[in-house]
Amino acid sequence: MNIMLFNSSISSNKNIQNINSINNKKEEEIQQQNSKPKFDEYISNKSQNEESIGIYKIEQDKNGERKITFENDKKSQNQNAEKNENQKPEILKCAVNSDKVLKEIEKLKKEKQSLEQKIAQCKDNPEKLKELQNKLKLVNNELKLKDNDNYIKQNSELKYEKVSK
Repeated sequence: MNIMLFNSSISSNKNIQNINSINNKKEEEIQQQNSKPKFDEYISNKSQNEESIGIYKIEQDKNGERKITFENDKKSQNQNAEKNENQKPEILKCAVNSDKVLKEIEKLKKEKQSLEQKIAQCKDNPEKLKELQNKLKLVNNELKLKDNDNYIKQNSELKYEKVSK
């Protein structure tokens, strides 16, 4: 029995040493991570003497300060100038026609006047009077909706005409 106890104590010592060595390794890894910078860093794999293959490059201006110049900028300006010379801009003339809407409103106003006249003449017959008053209310409501600038603008017709130079 004594031998077994001795072996178990040796194995427990080895376990403790293994645990200690693992802890030491973890501490070393943590220290290495802490010693590294805590931000990303771009490391270019190109040499500084290579020319830019993109659409821009960094140059120095007259004062010696860095500025970004676009390589394709001059080419695109030349192409745009050629396009502008070849194509004349199309000029359109826009005309707003609100005649239909205004006629509709005028028609409602005339209908309102005629109903008011009929109501003034028909004071003897109460049934016909009620019917005419209901019609007048409907016409008034429709006039309130249609006789304003927003309705006229929304329902006006737009006509586009090409203007030649």
